[in-house]
Amino acid sequence: MLAVIVALILGSAPPHAASAAPSRTKCDRFASPKGTDASPGTFARPYRTVQKLVETLGRGQTGCLRGGRYRQGEVTIRRNGIRLTSYRRERATLIGRLRVNADAVTVTRLRLDGRNPRDLPSPTINADDATFRGDDVSSRGTASCFLLGGTTEVRHPIIEGNRIHDCGVATTDYDHGIYMSDVDGAVITGNTIYDNGSRGVKVGPDSQGAVIRANLIDGNPIGLTFSGDDSSASSHNVVVHNVIANSTRWWNVQSYWSGQEGTDNILRRNCVHGGSPNPHYNENGGVSDDHRGFVTEQNLVAAPDYVDRGAKDFRLRANSPCRRVYKASSSRSGKR
Repeated sequence: MLAVIVALILGSAPPHAASAAPSRTKCDRFASPKGTDASPGTFARPYRTVQKLVETLGRGQTGCLRGGRYRQGEVTIRRNGIRLTSYRRERATLIGRLRVNADAVTVTRLRLDGRNPRDLPSPTINADDATFRGDDVSSRGTASCFLLGGTTEVRHPIIEGNRIHDCGVATTDYDHGIYMSDVDGAVITGNTIYDNGSRGVKVGPDSQGAVIRANLIDGNPIGLTFSGDDSSASSHNVVVHNVIANSTRWWNVQSYWSGQEGTDNILRRNCVHGGSPNPHYNENGGVSDDHRGFVTEQNLVAAPDYVDRGAKDFRLRANSPCRRVYKASSSRSGKR
């Protein structure tokens, strides 16, 4: 993990989102909206529910969802080292809360619609070494999407190459695209994070040693916050080579410390732009004037110049000035 973090900071490009789940991924068990949980989970006789599928997998095995919608109030993964993905070129949608309570779980190429009867965050990660890659994640009108930690310390989660959008309710201050609480060594890279209820990324109240790199964070009320609470503070987090722009209510980047102040948090070589509708746009590109607990280095203030922001196509045009600092191996994460 240390090698991964060093490579990200030094500028090596994140892996292509699609590379994590090639079209010929081996599937050990299957589920389908047309299946039944009394079946053996084969391709010809798949399970019906995602919960049944994840309960039958062993370490190193992959569960594949056939295309379609799976409505479940809550799915909890309790088996270490399993993988969950859409089958080949099909795309499956899970509607409901997803909880990861086992280590080394990988979730790829799914549509995760976190709306659930209890209005709780989804996906909720309470285990180590979880990876979410190439997913479309939303939770419209419910709560935050990714909740990392909160009830236990979480180590080394990887959130890579996802679209994270429309999470929660825009009238609250508590619904975020990614909420990091009690997290050590998170890697958040290559995501497109937009139009969420409050913050795109909340680094805290207790995030240590995260690398947040090569993300497009746009159109959230607040782009990113370094934060703490009365008993802890986020420290040693690096935010580098991102586009953070067009926040609708407050700052693109800010900090909030109700207790002790975090240390060694760095905002370096990002492209930041406030946009004229935001009264808090300033010469720093919407970075809070009072940036306690983090330092800023070599950030570029410039309009991103997306291909089509109205259509949520966040690819940067060839002549975008943000290309000077934004680092990504592929523009696919910026396109719907």
